[in-house]
Amino acid sequence: MYARGEGVSQSHQEAAKWYEKAATQGNVEAQFSLATLYATGRGVAKDEAKAAGWLRKAADKGDPGAQNSLAIAYDTGRGVPLDPEEAVKLWRKAAGQGFTAAQSRLGVMYEKGRGVAQDPKEAMRLFRAAAAKAYPDAGMNLGRIYAEGVNVQKDLVQAYRWFWSAARHYPVNDVMSACTAEQKCKALAREMTREKVGRAERQARQNDPRPH
Repeated sequence: MYARGEGVSQSHQEAAKWYEKAATQGNVEAQFSLATLYATGRGVAKDEAKAAGWLRKAADKGDPGAQNSLAIAYDTGRGVPLDPEEAVKLWRKAAGQGFTAAQSRLGVMYEKGRGVAQDPKEAMRLFRAAAAKAYPDAGMNLGRIYAEGVNVQKDLVQAYRWFWSAARHYPVNDVMSACTAEQKCKALAREMTREKVGRAERQARQNDPRPH
């Protein structure tokens, strides 16, 4: 309420007070929200260690968003010691609940062999799972893999399909990523026939999980 200014003047300081009260009583949503305030320094002094601590409490209760955010902290060493293996463990938990951001990030770990044994097939499985639910970063990874022929047969139709889909699924506040995906489509189109471009776009539309 205070964080969004719903019915009251927006105040991150007041939001932090209420979140902390609820968080100390074990409210998972409040724990995650309080962690976000500490991570960004809104309403409280920025403290990445405290942010990670509250994320851990929520993650241990099975919250996939907290598991994903805490995994990022371990993968980057922000507020916790750098530990890619722990990041993988957390992403696995969140990915197992169908959390698309975690599926995509875990796919990157398997592709690079970071924190886990390299496994291109598992990386592709995870990217496909997230992309099938319209997670754009996963679509970008699939597009890159097919465009470069990384551990798969090079396929410009599939590359264009996933870049085209990603461009349409990025949120309105991420114009840069959407433009990057569009530019990749334009670059591929110069190497493709109109028939192949049309086929790629039809495949993207037919497999779009959003209502048309």
